[in-house]
Order: sequence, then C-alpha cells, then structure tokens
Amino acid sequence: MRVALVLLFAVVLAACESEPDARPADSRPPGSAPLAGCGQRAEGPPGVPEVSARRDWVAGPVALFAFRDYARLARKRPERVARNYERGWGAVKILAGVRAGSDVRVEVAPASRDLTALVYRTPRDPRNAVDRLHEGRRAIVFRPCPEDHPRWDDRGTVGDRTDFAGGFLVAKAGCLRLLVSAGEGPARRFELPYGRSC
Repeated sequence: MRVALVLLFAVVLAACESEPDARPADSRPPGSAPLAGCGQRAEGPPGVPEVSARRDWVAGPVALFAFRDYARLARKRPERVARNYERGWGAVKILAGVRAGSDVRVEVAPASRDLTALVYRTPRDPRNAVDRLHEGRRAIVFRPCPEDHPRWDDRGTVGDRTDFAGGFLVAKAGCLRLLVSAGEGPARRFELPYGRSC
C-alpha cells in the first residue's frame, strides 16, 4: 500500500512539473481567449527568421511572417481566395513572432469576423482540420517565453521573440482588421489588406 501511494505521488508530481503553459486550450475560464504559451512555441535555427518589411507585417509586438507575400498573391487573384475557402483550403500558414515581456492578445475585430478567423492553438489531428470560420478562433493570447528561457535543442536561449505556428482562415479577399494589446495596455487596431485595399 505504501509503495502504491509513493508511486501515485510521483506521477502527480511529474504531471505538475511539466511546462505551465502546456495545458489544453480548453482549460481556460469561460469567455476568455485561449492561451498559446511558451510550451507551444515553434523553434527553428537560432535567429531565423529575421523580420522583413517587404515580406512580413508587424502589428505592435507581433510580427506576422510572410503575411505580405500571401497578401500580394491574393491581390493578383482575389477571386481565388473565396474559391480556395469553399474547397476547404482557406488556411494561410503565418508564423507569429511575439516580443518577450508580456502577454499579447490578438483579436479579430467584429467588422472582420465574416472574413477571417485565427488558427493558433487548434487541434493537431489532421482528421479535425479547422477549415471554417466558426471553427477558428476570434482571439488568442500569446505568452512569450522569458528571453533567458532555454531552447529545446539546448543551443542557447529563446531570446527576445517567441514564435508560434498557426495562421489565419480567410474566407474572401478584404481588409482584415485586428485588435492587438500587450499586457494591460489598450488595444491598437491594425488593418491588413488581403487581396483588397483597406
């Protein structure tokens, strides 16, 4: 009996010592945005990618990598955006790089909820692919790692930016409006032209 209790305590202790942000997206207070924390980060080689004004879109403390490239493609053939969405191919993979220092909330503004949804912290199982706006997220809270947090490959630290894999579902070409706030600060509005001008 004593051995069984010790083993049970060891299992509970090990579960509690996992990364604090590695909990399921549904373990959040009702009505709040899901949390993508340090434990859900994506890592590539140290220092890659660098932010490019031509390729990426910077919305306050968040860099949306390759967003401008996708937007240019959508501008050339805006009708293709809606056609791809109808076929279930509306997801646009956008790596989000979030500056260290505080939680950052990204929300789709009400005026754009018929155009886009966020697909960060969604099920990884391909059988549960998120391909409709109502299945995506209206908001997400990114919690970047502390700058001195060790990388998974033990090649230094995460640094001043934490990257998160995911992207957007885009139903049709239009002006994608986002509300971005850092910590307790006010939300700033950003307009991202995607296939059409804002």
